[in-house]
Amino acid sequence: MDSTQDDKAVASVAGSMESAADFKEERALFKTGSNNDGMFTQLNSAQNDLILNYSLDTVTTLGIDVNYNFLKDYESDMNLIKIRYLSTKDASKIERDKWISDVFPYAENQCLNYFETYSVSSSSGHFDILIIGADDTSRACRFLKENYSLVKNRPKILLENRSDPKRRARALRSGFDDVFEFARTSKPEAICRLIAIHRRTKLTQETRRQHEKYDEIIAEILIEDAILTDAEYRVIKEIIHNNKKIISYERLQIIASRDVEPISLANLKVIISRLRRKIKRKFLIKSEAGYGYAIKSLT
Repeated sequence: MDSTQDDKAVASVAGSMESAADFKEERALFKTGSNNDGMFTQLNSAQNDLILNYSLDTVTTLGIDVNYNFLKDYESDMNLIKIRYLSTKDASKIERDKWISDVFPYAENQCLNYFETYSVSSSSGHFDILIIGADDTSRACRFLKENYSLVKNRPKILLENRSDPKRRARALRSGFDDVFEFARTSKPEAICRLIAIHRRTKLTQETRRQHEKYDEIIAEILIEDAILTDAEYRVIKEIIHNNKKIISYERLQIIASRDVEPISLANLKVIISRLRRKIKRKFLIKSEAGYGYAIKSLT
């Protein structure tokens, strides 16, 4: 590669530093050696490293933080997530704790004591996400299993120095939601992964709360000792969810069948007939001829 091509490559990278996404695309362009219809030739490893290092030096000289625009969009989200970090005393503790302070500076730091549960209980204060830092995967997994009831509804992350597929699989089987290898996990990646895990957990919890709400309503409607089949439960839940609105036959046929072929209208009418016998007399599943069903209270 001649100096002209080098200058063009550096200018291309330096000119696209407005976002981390642009920077990533430029790096990918050089690392893959795409010829781009003949405009770029295949770069060998030495040339690739030379251009990337020079480009990074140029960006640093210009005082441009390539991660700033990317991370600032997540600052408000991170401030709402309370992290509790438990660290074991081992050879990687200093490096691991420094990584935590750099990536999650507002994390609450505590020492992991294998013989107590106060550090993971809500009595020691509220937290949204638990991070356990340890070189000994077996110890971290045992600690989590013994205290799982205290953190089962919170995301749990294992932070290690070195990891491998076998150790990660063991951690995930033990109840961890993810495993971070701090030596190889950048700040943007760690933040995005943590926010994604927290978002999925909130969605799961909201779904669980919705199920519990409907279960309570259904329990009030059913006569004593009445037991619903899966199809009956899905149908009555859908009718209750839409309150007094009429739900079409077609919609209820799909709901009753879940992921298989929709049941027939005749089968739906059998389900409705059984439900009418299982609900209390002060409630009525009303039929709208030629369209569907709705539930109403007679009191």
